[in-house]
Amino acid sequence: MSETRKYTVRIVDLAYGGEGVARPSDRPVIFVAGALPGEEVRIRPYQRKKNYWRAELVDILEASPHRVDPPCPVYENCGGCQLQHLEYPYQLEGKEGMIEDALTRIGGLETVPEFEVRGMEFPWYYRNKGQFPLGIREGEEGDELIWPGFYRKGSHELVFFEECMIQHQPINRLLNETALRLNDHPVKPYDEDNHRGNLRHLVLRGSLCTSQLQLAFVTRKRELSGLDQIAAGLQENIQGLWSVYHNINPEKTNVILGEESHLLAGEKFITEYIGQKRYLIHPDSFFQVNTEQAHKLFEIISGFVGRYRPERIIDAYCGAGTIAIYLSDSAESIVGIEEVPQAVLAASKNARLNDCQNEVEFVQGRVEDVLPAMSLEDSLLVVDPPRKGLDEECMESLVQGGPEAIIYVSCQPNTLARDISRLEDDYMLVDLEAVDMFPQTYHVETAALLEKRN
Repeated sequence: MSETRKYTVRIVDLAYGGEGVARPSDRPVIFVAGALPGEEVRIRPYQRKKNYWRAELVDILEASPHRVDPPCPVYENCGGCQLQHLEYPYQLEGKEGMIEDALTRIGGLETVPEFEVRGMEFPWYYRNKGQFPLGIREGEEGDELIWPGFYRKGSHELVFFEECMIQHQPINRLLNETALRLNDHPVKPYDEDNHRGNLRHLVLRGSLCTSQLQLAFVTRKRELSGLDQIAAGLQENIQGLWSVYHNINPEKTNVILGEESHLLAGEKFITEYIGQKRYLIHPDSFFQVNTEQAHKLFEIISGFVGRYRPERIIDAYCGAGTIAIYLSDSAESIVGIEEVPQAVLAASKNARLNDCQNEVEFVQGRVEDVLPAMSLEDSLLVVDPPRKGLDEECMESLVQGGPEAIIYVSCQPNTLARDISRLEDDYMLVDLEAVDMFPQTYHVETAALLEKRN
């Protein structure tokens, strides 16, 4: 429960998470959601810890000149975006500060290589994938409608919307048309509290380069009334709807996709390009959510690789092989390591699709198990680990017989900084670049180049 006492503080920074940061001299650091650097605000603490407080924003006494009105009507409730109230150039500036703060505070670096966060000319409608839970909302005539939404921040309460302003526009149109057609059939959305109802999620993907769309209905049971008719009707009326899937997830879990998928209509894959490389995408394939910015990121990685001209590149946590295939012209051999079997199959298929001239091999297994058994000499290592960062076993193998250079790709500055610190005795950070893969949110993608000492 919030306290009744209020405080006036000056916001001096932007935290990873999108909260404003106050550093008063007489109390711990305070995080305030919705506040911006430079603002004087009234706050009410709701959480007090030894080293920090969290507080709600009560009033803005002096607003930042870079504060703007969020264009999304559900921004305050949705929680999917955190920075729509900040002018875009200053979102990029704030993300630079987040990365630099992590590297100096957590990574212990005295100096950070000069870098910038590369933004988008139009930072809206960029996401090529959306995963939408469904619920019941009241229609204009007082009737009940099945409708997609997003979960309110910190809860599983749905916030309904007509359009998501960071989703690819064709995905928005397909989502609305699908919802309208669902209401012509006796469909019950899934209730996760009681594990009842059937329709759990709609998973939509779109290709920026080919304009192809993919839709997956995720259900608890194998049967869903009218699903074949809905799929056929959508394909007939939605230009570019390339494939429609039915995925079954019977488990009581917050994991979205189940292990069983069936193609209902159209083709198995949609096709996307990053630069000159072509990729086939399945509903459960990992693929960067922002195609335009992924190209910038891959060019940065390619530029780092070009400094060394390695005989072999090892791509750890390679997913469907997007980075490995993009780099396939940069070394005589490429080895990708990936734990998920379906992703390895997709990576091999994508390699054949691109007719890679150099040797490209994908190994299925945990990076923590595969990497220590490999000889890393005369290799360049690319790692793109999950948010938790590198495992201790990976660290040990790098220290024992590490490669000439490591390109560390990260969407979590704090774990990137921690891992750079753990490698400090053996590797030195020599270059750094960042890409705003997720405009309007606090997330940012960083590529760090680490070079072996001596």
